[in-house]
Amino acid sequence: YRLASEPATRCPAHIDACLSGFLVKADDALRDDLLTKLAAIFEDEGEAGHNKIIRVLKSAPFSRDTWRHVDRLGADEQSRYWAEAHPFWRGDDTNELHEMIERLLKANRPRAAFQAAEYQWKNIESALLAKLLKDVATNSSESSEKFRFHSYEVEEAFKILDERTNVSADELAHLEFLYLGVLDNAKRGIPNLGRQLAESPPLFMQAIGLAYKRSDDGEDPAEWHIPNEEARSNVAMQAYRLLHNARRIPGTKDDGSIDVAKLKAWITEVRALCRTHARVGVGDSVIGELLSKAKPGKDGIWPCEPVREALEEVGTKRMAEGMTVGLYNQRGAQWRGEGGGQERELAGKYRNWSRQVAFDAPFTSRLLEQIARTYDHDAEWHDADANLRKRLSY
Repeated sequence: YRLASEPATRCPAHIDACLSGFLVKADDALRDDLLTKLAAIFEDEGEAGHNKIIRVLKSAPFSRDTWRHVDRLGADEQSRYWAEAHPFWRGDDTNELHEMIERLLKANRPRAAFQAAEYQWKNIESALLAKLLKDVATNSSESSEKFRFHSYEVEEAFKILDERTNVSADELAHLEFLYLGVLDNAKRGIPNLGRQLAESPPLFMQAIGLAYKRSDDGEDPAEWHIPNEEARSNVAMQAYRLLHNARRIPGTKDDGSIDVAKLKAWITEVRALCRTHARVGVGDSVIGELLSKAKPGKDGIWPCEPVREALEEVGTKRMAEGMTVGLYNQRGAQWRGEGGGQERELAGKYRNWSRQVAFDAPFTSRLLEQIARTYDHDAEWHDADANLRKRLSY
């Protein structure tokens, strides 16, 4: 009673720590009886008493036994407890885990719930775990500085949902869109959303439309219109990430092979939609970047045979440029030797491939030759840079 009655201005953190230590170590029955008696005493002290009982309950273990005492308070005091309580939960009762998450979500504290449940993903039922992920991504009521989480924690939650049969691919695709920024470099990637993009030209077109402006003064469909400037900017960034993180080649079957007819039909439809919505140039570039993620063919030459066949029929200059840029960006950071030796080796590889496919796939041959020239240019630059460094070191 004396500890709870100490003024909030007098070493509050030390007093609260002392209260918490005592209540955590106390026997369950003793603690329950003590909380009941203190609540009765403080109830007669008006607002000051309410502050005291909230202080005591916040110091008590964050568990169902404490929450039952909270439930006996008035609505304002209950809301205050759930808004202020530190959600440190390390129990093993699944029902209590679910109750904790639901109560924190109701209190508009999804980040707090996520942090409290981060080691328990496998014990959370699917619908609640999906709701938790959605609320964390869309609710900005809590400070991200106070409740931080890492990308691997989000990825682990997604992996659990991947194993569940009661979560649809559409639900997972929606969640992947919300977490594009987090899943940027995750090994899991965005498989469900990537599959939707590869199977739906209108969805791919909508992502292009949200990420890039028209090339004329026409009007986009009403469903693409976002009146709020900040929201429009955020959606554009998400759409941009989506397009540049997609890896599944359209027409890909479950066994990994690619149906050439479906790939060509997908490219043709996307390009038609881009013409309708005044985004032909950027559309071809984005298509090219996606195709740059194709694997080498059975003959070891990149890109694989189905993509080469599609390019011969529907490929464009901007598409080839997009493939060149996409492939270049996939190289990432490199350990370097002195000069442009690495780039000359790459130039030789692509030039050799260009010669091998020149008869059967002339468009692809020109693409590979252009990539080789890009690496020729890089090799010259690195040679010049190395020579300059040598001269400056003398």
